[in-house]
Amino acid sequence: MYQELYADISKACCAITVFEDEEVVSEGTGFTINAEGQILTAAHVALGQWPVDLKKYADRNTKIIAKLPGIPEYECQLAISGLEIRVTAFSKPIWIDFAALVPSNALPASVPFLRSRILSPRLGEEVFVAGYSEELEIPFGVDRLLRRDVPGAADFYKAMSRGYLADMTGPLIKRGVIGNSQGLYAQDSASGRTISCEIIFIDNGMNPGASGGPVVNSEGEAIGIITKRAITSAAQGADPSLAIPSGCTIAISLHPLLAASSDTP
Repeated sequence: MYQELYADISKACCAITVFEDEEVVSEGTGFTINAEGQILTAAHVALGQWPVDLKKYADRNTKIIAKLPGIPEYECQLAISGLEIRVTAFSKPIWIDFAALVPSNALPASVPFLRSRILSPRLGEEVFVAGYSEELEIPFGVDRLLRRDVPGAADFYKAMSRGYLADMTGPLIKRGVIGNSQGLYAQDSASGRTISCEIIFIDNGMNPGASGGPVVNSEGEAIGIITKRAITSAAQGADPSLAIPSGCTIAISLHPLLAASSDTP
């Protein structure tokens, strides 16, 4: 029933790996939005930090690698690194967790991508979420069984650290329903710009690694970006701050991208 839709989502989901001086500092998911390989993801995936500190990020020697299934990896640069909203009445800025990446060099061939659409999510709408969640396992655990002293092992582990899970498993795709959506409308006190953003709650949980993946409607259009899994209190007398995953996924609509793209100089 959903074979074609799932295939399209799988082809456009990329594994993102961020290196700092050859050390992996962040891993997550993104999805291509055009044939040139431009990507949307979560800001905390692309920056390897949250909350965002752009000055600190600028001082780091980082490299962003994107890997689509069956397509050679390519390096990306940040085009949009989150969206900061300063409101006079708030004690600190609001950061909207999305980022846009562009290939550092033109790709030799076009790549699969998801059409994106900016629309308000509808309560009860069926959607699909996808990403390189930590739930995924390489068949038979061969990544854990391979001896590191055999020829080729070093190349295998290096490839794995550069997002080649995309080739070995592909992304995990789940179905869900939009159970809640909440709107934010604010005006930036410094620039006077206004921004609207909708937070989407989906009644199926994705786990770490899926952040930055797409929320896709039944027409195959990306309408949101996964930012985190929801948590709920599990307070006990000994630990009143204890929280556990609630089984839901939180995403943002693509509205902020429209505002940032039109307002950014």
